Amino acid sequence: LLGVGEPFLVRWQSAEFRGEAVAVLVALTVGAVGPIAAYPFEAVLYGAGRVRLLGILSVVEAAANLTASLLLARPLGVVGVALGTTVPSLVIRMWVLPAFAARTFGGRFLPLALRAWTTPLLATAVVALALRALVDPATPLGWPALLGLAAGTQVVFLGLHALLARLAPPALRLATLPVPAPVPTEPPAPVSA
Repeated sequence: LLGVGEPFLVRWQSAEFRGEAVAVLVALTVGAVGPIAAYPFEAVLYGAGRVRLLGILSVVEAAANLTASLLLARPLGVVGVALGTTVPSLVIRMWVLPAFAARTFGGRFLPLALRAWTTPLLATAVVALALRALVDPATPLGWPALLGLAAGTQVVFLGLHALLARLAPPALRLATLPVPAPVPTEPPAPVSA
């Protein structure tokens, strides 16, 4: 969406959806990074039964979203509303929630964030920048071209992600969990009649 959002909107709607609509798409796309990045932390907290703070953070994020959207709507219009959604999402989901998860399980935020996010964010940035360099937003693209770009970028992203993960220094690699040894089982004792 960052790389070919404008041609997508033009194909899907019309040429009138340039400018402000693209800015909204970009803001909401960036805002979607927060919930995606926070999902593993949320899953671990759910699994550990630490749901109270998750509920509180969701309410705080919603209140901040509403407040920021209302404050930014008048000066910036719909772009302000998009930014009012994006900023609280990024703050809560990419800073507060992971910091709480790290503290809950005895870790530190920065090393955890670097290990969890460096490789996917680098791969995403490279793919998005390559798309911006290769695709002229003013050039109309058909559905086959857009679908081909979507499929191709997924392949490139996954390959690049795998390469970066393999080349990452040990400080940026996610720890692998040891595989537990099988528990020996004893045959059941014979039952006497």
